[in-house]
Amino acid sequence: MIATSLHPEHSRFALGPSLAWASAGLPTVALVVVLLVARLAYLAFWCPYTLIEDEGHYWEWSRHLDWSYYSKGPGVAWTLWLTTHAFPALGEFSIRCAAPFFHAITTLALATLASDAFKDRRIGFLTAVIFNLLPGFQIAGMLFVIDMPYAACWSLAMLLAYRAFFAGAGISWLALGAVLALGFIYKYTIILLIPGLAHTLFWDRDRLVLARGWRFLAAACLFIACIGLVPVGIWNAQHDWPTIKHLLGHLGVEGGDTPVVQGAGKGWSYNPMWTLDFLIAQFGISGPILLLALAACRPGTWNTPHGELGRRFILWCGAPIVIFYLLVSLVTEPEGNWSIAAHLSVAPLAAALVVQTLDRVSIQIVARFNPVRFLWHLSMILGVLAGVVMLRLDWIDRGLEAVGASDSVRRIVPMSRLSGADLQAAHVSRLLADLPSNAFVMTKHYGRASQMAYYLPSQPRVYCASAYLDNGRRTQYDVWHFTDLSNQATARELLGRDAVVMGGTLSDWQPLFNSVREVGTLDGDRKRGRPAFIALGYKGLPIPPSGGSGANP
Repeated sequence: MIATSLHPEHSRFALGPSLAWASAGLPTVALVVVLLVARLAYLAFWCPYTLIEDEGHYWEWSRHLDWSYYSKGPGVAWTLWLTTHAFPALGEFSIRCAAPFFHAITTLALATLASDAFKDRRIGFLTAVIFNLLPGFQIAGMLFVIDMPYAACWSLAMLLAYRAFFAGAGISWLALGAVLALGFIYKYTIILLIPGLAHTLFWDRDRLVLARGWRFLAAACLFIACIGLVPVGIWNAQHDWPTIKHLLGHLGVEGGDTPVVQGAGKGWSYNPMWTLDFLIAQFGISGPILLLALAACRPGTWNTPHGELGRRFILWCGAPIVIFYLLVSLVTEPEGNWSIAAHLSVAPLAAALVVQTLDRVSIQIVARFNPVRFLWHLSMILGVLAGVVMLRLDWIDRGLEAVGASDSVRRIVPMSRLSGADLQAAHVSRLLADLPSNAFVMTKHYGRASQMAYYLPSQPRVYCASAYLDNGRRTQYDVWHFTDLSNQATARELLGRDAVVMGGTLSDWQPLFNSVREVGTLDGDRKRGRPAFIALGYKGLPIPPSGGSGANP
C-alpha cells in the first residue's frame, strides 16, 4: 500500500501504483507555478483578444473608485485599480494579469482541500489537473471578469471551513470570516456557501473536531464576514438601493429596475427551457468531467469514513448555489455561469473517483471497458483541446474564412465578443475627426461604451443611453452624475453638441438629436444589427428612464 507524505495513515484509495509519484506535494506546486508563468507569458506576448465588454466596464469602474457599484461590490474595481497603476504602460495585460494569480490560488486551495478531505495527495494533484482542464475556468484564467477572484475566495473558504470543522484549527475560523467578507465584495452569491457549511455542521456534528472555544470563534467568523457588507450597504443606502432593484429586476418582479412580468397582477409564467438551458449550460462550464463528479456524489461510493465525509462536505459546498438558481429558473432565465462556484466542487470529487477507480482496476482487466476511465480519458483530451484552441480562436476564424465558410458558420467562433473593439474605436475616432472638437460618443449598451472609453485616444468620457432606449435598463453610467443623462448639469454640458452614437436604430436616436444619419457598421464589428450614426445637435432626454429589460451590467 502507498502512504502519502502528507497523511501517514494508509488511504483506502492507495491500493495500487497509480500516480505514486504524485504522493509528494511538489508535483502540485510545480504544476501551479508552470501554468501561472505560462498564462502570464501568454497574456503579455501572445493574447490576440481585445477587452471584452465586461472587462472594459470593470476597468471603467476602476477609474472611479467607490464603496460599491450598481450591480457588483467594489472588489473587482479595487483590484483593477491596483493592477493598472502597477503596470500603467502594459495595456490589456495590466487589466488581465490578476486573473492567472487568482486561478493559481484557486488551484492550490482545491488541491489542498482534496488532499485533506480524502487523505491522499495524489487526489490533490489530480484535482489541480482537472481544475485546469475545466473550460469555464480556462476562460476565466485568461480574461479578468468577476469569476476568478470570486472562485479564489470560494475555494479558500471551503478549505478553511474544512480545517475549522475537522482539524480543530481555531485560526481557520477567523480566516474563513475574512475570506467570506472579501468574496462578498467581489460577488454577493458567496453567501450561498454558508448554507452548505451549516449543513455540514448539523449533518456531521458527530464527526466534528472543533477547537476549544469554537462557539466564540464561529461568532467572530460571522462578525468578520459581515464586514464585507459594510461598503456595499453604505453605498446602496446613499443611492436608494440600486443593487436591490437590479437583482429584483433580473426576476422581473415588483420593485426591480425592469418592467414587472411576474406577480403584481401580471400573473406567473414558466418556460421549461429556462431550467433545461441552465442545466445544459453546466456541461459547458465543466465538460464531461461533470459526469464523473456526479457519479462521485452517489452515497456509498466511498468505503471509508473519511472518504464519505469528504464527499458530503465538498458536495454540499456546491449544492446550495445550484439549488438556488434552479429555483430562479422557475421564475426567469438564469445565465448558465451564475452557478460557476458550484463547479469548484467538480474537480476534487472527480479526482477522488478517478484515483479510486485506477487503483481498483487491476492489470488483468485493464483491457475491459471502464466508464470512469473512459470519461477520464475523454475529459483529458477535450480539456487539453479546449485549452489550446481558446488561446488562438482568431486562427480558427481565419481558417474558416480561408476555406470560404459562410458567416453563419464563422459565427460559431465567438470572435465578435473577443476582438474588434480597437478597430471600432479607430473608426469612431475617424468619424469624430469630421465633427467639431467638442463632439462626444454615446452608445446603447454599457459594454460598448466602456470599450470605446478604453480604446479611443485619450480615453475620453463616453455616455450610455441604455436606460432611455428600447426598454433598456439602468447601468453604472446612470449612477455617476457626470455620465447620468438625466442629471441637469450633464444635460447642459452636452446640449447642442454633435456625437457619434452606436447601436440601436435611427428611430431610437432621433428624439435625442436634431438630426441623425446612419453610417453603417463600424470596422471590426462582427455583430449584426449594431450600426453607428452621426448625430447632430443633442437635445436632451424626451422621456424618463423606462427601466426595461436590457443586459446585465
